[in-house]
Amino acid sequence: MNGPNKESGDEFSVRDQFAGRQEGPKTDVLSAALPSADMNGSRERGAVQAPLRRPVTADNMLKHIDWAALGRGVLRRVWLIVLIAAATTSLGLLGAVKAGRVKYDARASLLYRTDRQKQTLASSGSAFAIKGLARGTALSLLRRTSNMEAVRTNLHLKMTADELRWRIQVKSDKSSEIILLTVDNMPTADSAVKVANESVRVALEDNRDFYRSQAIQSAERFQQQASLARKELDVLNSQLTSFQATNRMLEVAADTAAFLDSVAVVSERLSAARIAYDSQLLRIENYRKIIKDLPDEVLRESLEDNPLKRRISNTEVALMEARTKYGPANPRVQILEDEIKEMRRTMAEKTFDENRERVYEPNPAKKQFEQELLRLNAERSVLEEAVKHVSAEMADVERKFAYLPQKQIELAGFIQRRAATEELCRALEKSMGEAKLAADLDLADFELLESSRTGTATHSKLASLLPVLGLLLGLIGGTIVCVAVAWLDPRLRTAAQIELAYSAPCLGVVAATDTAALGDAFLPISRSVYQRWTQRSATDGAGLLAVLSAQKGEGKSTLAFQLAKYWAGLGVKTAYLDFDSEPSTVMNVPSSVRGIEDYLSGRAAWENVQFIQDNVACFKLLADAGNLPERLHGKAMVRLLETLRANYGCVVIDTPAFLENRSAEMLALLVERTVWIIDASRTLRTTVNIAFDELDRSGIRPMGIILNFAEQTRIAR
Repeated sequence: MNGPNKESGDEFSVRDQFAGRQEGPKTDVLSAALPSADMNGSRERGAVQAPLRRPVTADNMLKHIDWAALGRGVLRRVWLIVLIAAATTSLGLLGAVKAGRVKYDARASLLYRTDRQKQTLASSGSAFAIKGLARGTALSLLRRTSNMEAVRTNLHLKMTADELRWRIQVKSDKSSEIILLTVDNMPTADSAVKVANESVRVALEDNRDFYRSQAIQSAERFQQQASLARKELDVLNSQLTSFQATNRMLEVAADTAAFLDSVAVVSERLSAARIAYDSQLLRIENYRKIIKDLPDEVLRESLEDNPLKRRISNTEVALMEARTKYGPANPRVQILEDEIKEMRRTMAEKTFDENRERVYEPNPAKKQFEQELLRLNAERSVLEEAVKHVSAEMADVERKFAYLPQKQIELAGFIQRRAATEELCRALEKSMGEAKLAADLDLADFELLESSRTGTATHSKLASLLPVLGLLLGLIGGTIVCVAVAWLDPRLRTAAQIELAYSAPCLGVVAATDTAALGDAFLPISRSVYQRWTQRSATDGAGLLAVLSAQKGEGKSTLAFQLAKYWAGLGVKTAYLDFDSEPSTVMNVPSSVRGIEDYLSGRAAWENVQFIQDNVACFKLLADAGNLPERLHGKAMVRLLETLRANYGCVVIDTPAFLENRSAEMLALLVERTVWIIDASRTLRTTVNIAFDELDRSGIRPMGIILNFAEQTRIAR
């Protein structure tokens, strides 16, 4: 096919690509392509492919790490380790200087007395009672913030109350009554002694003030109550005087006094009996409600007939035997485990509890409550009789003294109430006096046992170790940082990383170099690609090879043209097709040459789209109007491939970026072999992973991977 493509017409149409085809199964260029490739890039029907991306699991994660590259990454960042170690060592030296300064400690001792308030009040003859603080509470109040603030203010210390509290410690043994208050990390011995003594003084005064305020508050309450009682007494005196003047009665007869005394005694007994009787009635009513709410029968779990539980028990026994006999990973063991899970899930459902067979028995709790109710009823009868008996006694007393005049009884009542109120006033005034006396006493929980006299100089034992610890911490931390940076590098830097991450082999690594040295840089790669193509010799029939990359600028065109030049140098008639519409960086396209798109659309002849450069027949796609996928399905593309196979021993196709143009996938399906190139300097691992997932879905298997723009230090594998 040396003339222009005239069968397709001047313009492309979908109808033209099917024109001239015979009836029967319809195929196009892609459907006629060979099956998916195997591990070597060849396509054989029925071949089982492994994914291009090697699976990473918790078991093989360490195997997917390029330890050599990781080590080289750490070595390249030794400066960072040294910098971090220097920083931490400097901090250690600074800490050692501060910690190495001489500090002074001082301590004072206190004596804790249990129930000291009770003992002090008893020795003073006071009946006033005050509850002392628990030991733990009293100790915690020694260092409370208000005390620390008072010490700081009194001594004019240049530190906060929290800092002072951190320097003061209270130590105590539970079996001892001696309390040690220690002050640490003070700049001078004199300041340590002053802080210790002042802290003890303020703490003791605060403890005394606590009990003093309680006593004063109690005295104020007693005084208020006594004032109210005195007012009530004045009212009673006025009422009594008025009653005596009105009825001309000065004193109560002996019989009236005896009657009132008897009524008071019997009334007290009657009140106690009625309270006991009412309490018993309430208790009986509560028991009756409980008995009413309890069920007559309850389920007896021990006699429950449950086939599903028996089956679970039998299956668990079988599971233990299967694990012992076959091991935990055996399919039979997994089946038994799933069966037990399903049966337990069934038992957890509500419908299972409604349908299972049950055995009931009388409710033992209800029977116990009924027996207790019988006992309570018997006690109620006894209490009821007691109430009746005391009520009868009250009636007898009233009948016995029925002859007494009512006025005498009223006068006796007035006198009794006045006497009771006078007694109350005297008791409240006495309690008020005792509370005031307690406020003047020392009721503190502690006594000063020994004050601080001298300060003790101390040196930090950690001061000499801080620089060493800082150095070690810096080295370890810096190494961890460098390892993390190298391990989390999102780019593929070495051939070992490629072969660990992907099932396709790495055919070589090309270092970043200038244009004049491209031939020498790509020569080992070209030789490796040629040797990898083991099924085809240098002079064998035509073979089509496509060069793929995930994105633009990864060196795809350079690799494709260098491969074509290598085959041409071996004496093989070679063609190079550039289907990337971007301007070529490896070819000098004459202005008279037409693009491949013109040939595929029938607007240019074969000789118009071909030119020779470095003994390689070159073809270039100059413009992409967006219809390249349709052109690749057309008859012109079929004739183009047939002509290339007939006239050339090797055809290298430069494809567009795989993730940016779907035509790259179509071209890869038209050829026998493909190679993939990766830019080590800027292509991310995630980008390559996405592209390789697309290759797996399309059934495209690269013959190998080339790592381009690698650093010189990473070339060695």
